[in-house]
Amino acid sequence: MNLTAEKVAEGLAGLLREAFGQTGEAKVLVAPDPATGLELLAGGKPGGFSVVVFYDSDAPNNPGTVDFDGIVDAELTVGVAAHPGLSAQETRKAPAVLAFAGRVRAAVCGAAPEGVLDGYVYRGMQQVRAMDGTLMRGYALRFGATYAFGSGGDADPEGVVG
Repeated sequence: MNLTAEKVAEGLAGLLREAFGQTGEAKVLVAPDPATGLELLAGGKPGGFSVVVFYDSDAPNNPGTVDFDGIVDAELTVGVAAHPGLSAQETRKAPAVLAFAGRVRAAVCGAAPEGVLDGYVYRGMQQVRAMDGTLMRGYALRFGATYAFGSGGDADPEGVVG
């Protein structure tokens, strides 16, 4: 099954919507570009989480054969940010976003996505920074995905899928 970059990102977001979006625990979106993705990650309702899937990059799986087999290794990031409510008590709790990021990691690593060869490969987690360099209340989880790319697709014309 051939995929596009948009379909790979949307597939990952769909998995996360099923796990966390249907309960209202998190709003899950696909970033149309890195700058808008950070804006989406920073937005969100108080007391909830934002989850944004970024398609970072890809490269030929085997550089000598990309014209023949079309297999690429993609890098995706799942940004997770907490939006604390107005209660001062929430700021004294253990970092709920860290626990939520762990749940996101478990959901992604346990998935068997259609068209992604060998599933998603966890590549690490780091803190999230806004474009101005300030720390956000969140983490960025990196995943690898190997897939056969195709042409065409039905990406959202607005660029934001959610």
